[in-house]
Amino acid sequence: MPNKTVLIIPDLQQPFTHRYALPFLKAVANEYRPDEVVCVGDEADAAALSKYPKDPDGQSAGDELRKARRALRSYYEIFPVVKICNSNHQQRLYKRAYEAGIPRELIVGYRDYLQAPEGWEWADNWIIDGVQYEHGDRAAGISVGPKLVDANHRSTVFGHHHSTAGLGYIRKGNRTLFWMNVGCLIDENSYAMGYTRMHRTKPILSCGVVVDGVPSLIPMLKGLRHR
Repeated sequence: MPNKTVLIIPDLQQPFTHRYALPFLKAVANEYRPDEVVCVGDEADAAALSKYPKDPDGQSAGDELRKARRALRSYYEIFPVVKICNSNHQQRLYKRAYEAGIPRELIVGYRDYLQAPEGWEWADNWIIDGVQYEHGDRAAGISVGPKLVDANHRSTVFGHHHSTAGLGYIRKGNRTLFWMNVGCLIDENSYAMGYTRMHRTKPILSCGVVVDGVPSLIPMLKGLRHR
């Protein structure tokens, strides 16, 4: 039985997403006609709920959430069925509530929080045709891809590490496995992504596809309008 074609949506960090992200993803989907769509997490940023210092000129948590919901509606329309990986930014609301002593049952679930359709499902990871899809925050430093492949004992696709998109192959006995970091689709000029300005390496805007078990990283060239 042939393997599925999987489109991988990287970190969007709504509402701080690049303005061409959705046209880019739509163009890739039209070309590859995926059987499955996976988002590796951080579909929303929740910057106002971060533990890090907040921009005093930034949006409130309510304003940011409303803008994220509004932006995601177009994604819901074009991609009504998506498998999403649980991620660190997703957990910001629940971490702040935990710190404040608020029981989980008093807080809405994540689907309601984002007003997402029933076709959007969340899990720690997804395995499709033997390939594991996850957010990627379980590993840090250099060689994140090989570390995750070693931990999972299978080919692994992930995001989280915005400036190191790429893919590679690893030989394990008689098996050849791959890892792929699909980058991100953030707007690096937004205030919430201001931390990237001082970094030597910059975010790589891209997405990924896995076709018949073969991974491909697809860059979104800056300034190129995808229709």
